[in-house]
Amino acid sequence: MSTPWPSASLVSIDVEPGGRTSPFGYIGIAEIIGNAVEDSWLVKFRSPHYGWPATSVNPTPRFIEVWPYVDAFIGERLTAAYGYSYDIKQLVRLLNLEKLPIRPIPVVNGLALARSLWPAAGSLQTVVLGLNLLTRDELSAVYDTRPSTQPANKWLLHDAEDDALANARLFLHAAGGGFDVDSIITAHKLHVRYLTPT
Repeated sequence: MSTPWPSASLVSIDVEPGGRTSPFGYIGIAEIIGNAVEDSWLVKFRSPHYGWPATSVNPTPRFIEVWPYVDAFIGERLTAAYGYSYDIKQLVRLLNLEKLPIRPIPVVNGLALARSLWPAAGSLQTVVLGLNLLTRDELSAVYDTRPSTQPANKWLLHDAEDDALANARLFLHAAGGGFDVDSIITAHKLHVRYLTPT
């Protein structure tokens, strides 16, 4: 079966849109190429949900300014999000608020993959621990960098970048060797959804 995306690559995303009381939004991105996470990063933007004053001089770019770069980076690749309904909905809302075009980006659900691998799967943090997606040394390093006041549900996965990276590791774990996203989709009976205008 031929798919419109390269099977040896995947872009994992996590969307935190900001809101009326949260002036900033974030998109976490982690890129799988071959058998490894090539890179991950956090994109911060001024949320269009927040009532920014017309005279605001905040240097953080607006969503309308960062999205073209993120969209170009995704290109024709398949994306993955953990609990993808939320991420798709928020991304479409952001695009609509900024009156940006919505193209049919394909998205596969990391939560469905996690439940296929481990039926007790719930939060992404629980999945990371339950499936041993981080080594003991990586867990120790994460623990040492988190403040003791961090909420219990955020001590491991702190932000959108951490979530995107953990989701990417979940897909690598499912590959069990040579990464082929099409084989993962078939083996775990995953569904691909596309961004569509609402």
